Amino acid sequence: MQSEKFYSLIRYSICNEPLPAGFSCGKNEIETFLKIAKIHDVSAIVVSALEENGMLADNENKEAILDEMLFSVGRVSALDYFLEEVLAVLEEAGFDHVVLKGSEIRKLYPRDFFRTSSDIDILVRKEDFIGCEKLLAKKLSLKEKQRTMHDVALSRSDLETVELHFSLIEEGEAMGADEIISAVWDYAEKGEGHRYYLSNEFFNFYLVAHVMKHFLFGGCGLRFFIDLFVCEKLSVDSGRLDEMMEKGGLSVFYGYCKNLVDLIFRGKKADDTTAEMEEFVMRSGVYGTMETHVALASAKKGKGLKYILKRIFLSYDELSLIFPKLKNRRWLTPWYQIVRWLKMLFGGKMARNLKEAEALKNADEKHAEKIEALFKDIGVIKNEE
Repeated sequence: MQSEKFYSLIRYSICNEPLPAGFSCGKNEIETFLKIAKIHDVSAIVVSALEENGMLADNENKEAILDEMLFSVGRVSALDYFLEEVLAVLEEAGFDHVVLKGSEIRKLYPRDFFRTSSDIDILVRKEDFIGCEKLLAKKLSLKEKQRTMHDVALSRSDLETVELHFSLIEEGEAMGADEIISAVWDYAEKGEGHRYYLSNEFFNFYLVAHVMKHFLFGGCGLRFFIDLFVCEKLSVDSGRLDEMMEKGGLSVFYGYCKNLVDLIFRGKKADDTTAEMEEFVMRSGVYGTMETHVALASAKKGKGLKYILKRIFLSYDELSLIFPKLKNRRWLTPWYQIVRWLKMLFGGKMARNLKEAEALKNADEKHAEKIEALFKDIGVIKNEE
């Protein structure tokens, strides 16, 4: 089975598990595996396994294939150096901060470049957010790349971007986990200086909540489930973690996530629902697909014109999170609606907006219904009472 062979390559690199006896990959299979790996941003993991097992020796494209792994090394090295610069600025200024997601998870991988990411994520206290943003922009010559309702992305180059967060509740919601996620600082443990670390229980909880968010916004890829597997190395109070999952409404979804981890890393047979989840993940890639995003969003916000209008006209609360200067100046809402439209037109988002409109026009109702049914089964969408 092709998927099992692909998982065997991942297990070799992540678990140091020898490939099965008689394992081989033809040229066409290697090309297929590399395409899948690229879509899921796990190229370094797969290329490393192929190279160490001598499967690229006679491949005419060996140099180009190895370049994929070297590019991952370069990405991670650049980000890690940039992270140290960012942390030094925050520390010197006395701003409390927490490093999130990929930069921390990377430490749990057997090789750091196996876990690539497009940016670094830093949480600061809400009252410090504007000051941190201005300071980082000035000290490190960063420019605003994107602003949302909970963070701002600041960049110096394609390989140097920091997402500065003041909240972990993305897009104004956390799929039922709001209460726990909004209290993130209560789960943060003080380290040296102004550096804080999330408790292991919260770290796992937030990872699962983040995966669920990606499901609802178009899907997520295999890399998230490798993250879940390597996070098993963390010492956690399982009772406390289960309690948090239950309170946050994530228990069912967490159970199916663990099922998928067992399928990938332990070869356990999947039930029908887990198999459907696996198929959805493998089709999604790292950040999901626009078609899935539109299908789910239109079902949530209303179809056709109603959906489009809600995307165009944001509420005052939504706009004030994107534009902090609007806070307590409600009368300026129409002006900031226009500012946002101009940013959408000329700020590099037009291509995505056109793609979203095209996906909405071509939305497959049966596809949407199938995804909605799966999401209800795995606990992403709650069944109506």
